[in-house]
Amino acid sequence: MARNQRRMRNYLIRPVSQLKISGSVAVLMVAIVVGLNIVNYLKYSNITRVMSNFYSLNEETREILLGIRMQLLLTDVILAIAISLVIILVWIKMTHRIYGASLAIEKFVRLMIEEKYESKLTLRKKDEFRDVADVLNELGSVLQKRHAQTTKGLK
Repeated sequence: MARNQRRMRNYLIRPVSQLKISGSVAVLMVAIVVGLNIVNYLKYSNITRVMSNFYSLNEETREILLGIRMQLLLTDVILAIAISLVIILVWIKMTHRIYGASLAIEKFVRLMIEEKYESKLTLRKKDEFRDVADVLNELGSVLQKRHAQTTKGLK
């Protein structure tokens, strides 16, 4: 259990931002599903009304049609919740690659400010901003050389 909690904490580098992004996408998905449900509900109601005009539907048949409509609605709601959960998990994983890299870049820049030019920025294989990391490492090397020249010239 503790290991699973640790894993989740590792994925939630910036929890508020990551959950806000993934939650927004999930809410959008739910809104789309709800909109589609409303359209389907109205279409199905219209079909029932048309059938009533052409056929004599007894109370039992109407209840069966209503039951079918409610089953479809329930299925769509469950599907929307399941899809939203999957979207949230995928977005958390995707944002982990972005926020993890941005956190490492931020730490590296702070090291440069503290004149620790020998530091190297390393990102995980699947992290974003690898090209930025390469340029920042190059910047660190240049700063280290210039700093060495400057301190050598002062002695």
